[in-house]
Amino acid sequence: MSEMAPASLSGFLRFLSASPDPSAVAEAIVHGPLTSLDARATNIFAAQGSDLVLEGSYGFTPEFLERFHTFSISSPFDMCWAYRDGETIERASQGADAWIGDYDRDLITSSLTSADGDALKSTSVPIMSKGRSIGVWNLVTHADVPIDRSAHLHLDAISSAIGMWLALRDNDRRFASTVRRERLSPHARITDRQLEVLRLLGEGRTNLQISVRLGFSDSTVKKEVQQLMVYLNVHDREAAVARARELGLLDPATPPPANFA
Repeated sequence: MSEMAPASLSGFLRFLSASPDPSAVAEAIVHGPLTSLDARATNIFAAQGSDLVLEGSYGFTPEFLERFHTFSISSPFDMCWAYRDGETIERASQGADAWIGDYDRDLITSSLTSADGDALKSTSVPIMSKGRSIGVWNLVTHADVPIDRSAHLHLDAISSAIGMWLALRDNDRRFASTVRRERLSPHARITDRQLEVLRLLGEGRTNLQISVRLGFSDSTVKKEVQQLMVYLNVHDREAAVARARELGLLDPATPPPANFA
């Protein structure tokens, strides 16, 4: 395998410094530091309590993402083993786990087959921060692409960059949440989860898209949106976003992402 290009990794680090959207990060990984491995897809999961929750993805179908957006850390999936053991794990399409249902197995197997029928494989890489796993990311490549020592070092470098981005993003969110609550004490009862739902509403996301992004059920998101409207004394989603911006709970209006449908 040819030596990994350091320029792609340095460009990726510069991209991360702008605090991009998680799905934009996943896409940037494929078209940046993973180009030398001819990667087809990737996704990023962050640890939240006892679960691994999907943060961003690129190259997977909506059906796959809706089914596989939250995993118990104790699950026997390879990505969960990678998270628990702190070790990179490769998995070929032929090795579909026998313990899962036919529907799930078909979804996983189809995600590991290219459009022309070529076999692909998934590699799970733990995301480390301060010596512990805080998440895991997966890349999909052709089955015959070797993940040799050079590739492992490259994946570890990408993982470290993702870890710094996740840690800094979470610190920024906690700080912003604290500042907003101190400034807006009447609205201190709005939880961190509701603030995150509010932020995604401000991006124009639907309840389903929010549930996939945050790893909650659609009914949970609907309940949180309704509670937000009560807190903000409005009667629809658009008015909730407008009122939240007036109060400083959301940043000034920005256009929805270019790939938002």
